[in-house]
Amino acid sequence: MEEDYFKERRKHIRIKAIFNVKFLNPPNLSEVKGFTNDISVNGLGLFTNSEINPKSYIEVKLENPLKKSSLYLKGTVAWSKAIDFSTYRIGVELEETDWMAINELLET
Repeated sequence: MEEDYFKERRKHIRIKAIFNVKFLNPPNLSEVKGFTNDISVNGLGLFTNSEINPKSYIEVKLENPLKKSSLYLKGTVAWSKAIDFSTYRIGVELEETDWMAINELLET
């Protein structure tokens, strides 16, 4: 039983990747900045300074400052969790992912 608790439940491998991100918070359209923690075929893990409501639709701009390039990904916030009083961890389920474009962004 204990083995099942620690078993990985994700369908796709996550890659640790840190990119600066920007997107608009749906209720008031204020700009939110943060950074990625990881990325997969169908999801993003983000850290931000703003709480984003689950089920919010967002368009995230990923930026690679070393390459001076960016990529836009669209998705829905699956969950949001406060880490402390000013940091939130957010899981985003992506609509579709262009792995070729992500791979280009990852290459530095």
